[in-house]
Amino acid sequence: MPPFPIRQAAYLQYVKKILTACAAVLLMSVGSFAQNAVTALSTTVFAKKIKETPRAVVVDVRTPEEFAKGHLANAVNINWNGPDFTTLISKLNKTALVLVYCHSGRRSADAAASMRTLGFAEVLELEGGILKWREMRLPEETPVPATNMTPQQFASLLNTDKTVLVDVYADWCRPCKLIEPFVLQIEEEKAATIKVVRINTDHHPELANALQVSSIPTLMVFKNGKLKEVSIGLVSKAKILKMLK
Repeated sequence: MPPFPIRQAAYLQYVKKILTACAAVLLMSVGSFAQNAVTALSTTVFAKKIKETPRAVVVDVRTPEEFAKGHLANAVNINWNGPDFTTLISKLNKTALVLVYCHSGRRSADAAASMRTLGFAEVLELEGGILKWREMRLPEETPVPATNMTPQQFASLLNTDKTVLVDVYADWCRPCKLIEPFVLQIEEEKAATIKVVRINTDHHPELANALQVSSIPTLMVFKNGKLKEVSIGLVSKAKILKMLK
């Protein structure tokens, strides 16, 4: 039998191999954790990132039509479902922090994953999309109509086979802000059968007067061009869906 020092050396070599193997497994675990780290930020954290990182690129991956109805300040609109998404997104600075959002969070998650495969260093998404942003009543940029909509123009919007939900509101109206996410959700979920028309009383005072709107928020349901339902004040999403049946 070999002397003890030889057995001790072999044992130490064995321990060294075990420790080396453990270290390798640990490094692989850390790397896997980094790759699977959470990239969806809450509304509060997302807003904080924008404020603290002025050079971050904010990307709205919704359609141009959605973007035109309201978007985060300084956001770049690159449609995830557009045929040229990869070409346009690749023109952005890949070393900068990129903050991505969509309507509810599904498209932004897919877009962010695609951007990471394209070599973007850091891409973070807004959890819940602009719907959550609006629920928190955080600021966004919305276009101001150049002219007041006439009753005749409004009537043309009712010329459709779809049921029309008219939301009469104002930016300063708190109950209006609470209803807004419900209306926008319905617009997306029921797009095949429901048409949503939103009327800002500050932008369209004459039309609001012609519709005899005395208080806001006011919701109106039109079918075949005729008024069927009217609701004044704060209501739930379930109530709005009941009105649309």
